[in-house]
Amino acid sequence: MKYTTYNIRRLLTLIITFAAVNASAATRSITGSDGLGDLLVNAICKDYSGYIWLGTGSTLDRFDGNTVRSYSIPGDDPLLKRINCIASTPDGTVYAGNRSGLLRLAPGADSPEHILATEITFTVNDICADPGRRLYLATAHGLYIYDTADGRLRRELIQSDILSKENDLSAIAIDAAG
Repeated sequence: MKYTTYNIRRLLTLIITFAAVNASAATRSITGSDGLGDLLVNAICKDYSGYIWLGTGSTLDRFDGNTVRSYSIPGDDPLLKRINCIASTPDGTVYAGNRSGLLRLAPGADSPEHILATEITFTVNDICADPGRRLYLATAHGLYIYDTADGRLRRELIQSDILSKENDLSAIAIDAAG
């Protein structure tokens, strides 16, 4: 068969159409009737086991492809419960950040717990977990690096002036160099 521009275009159109049909067939909505704890979803994370974690206005929800399990966020103030970000580590621990700090849901636990409650009492906007044992926290007061193995916490300021707006971090990413 001679590969002309016309044949290549037809082949690409077939591939794209097939991919679009398969992608739309795999789409699934999750609602309150499925067990979603809140209709407002702020954060999504896929963990190392394949579960999808959803951070809502009042819960941390785990979706296994069929059902949703909700974990209530501790505290009384609804404004402080909203999950901003989620990250998971290879050992199955899920971490979430909100306006009151950092939460940890250990494997097999029934509810998340606040950790570093005296050190981080402010908004955690984003979390990145390296494949090892560190969490990088983008917070309203700079970058924090938490070693999950030994519990050490280190703060890095972007600007030496602690009140600088540049220390209010909204997102973070780990590059190829770590």
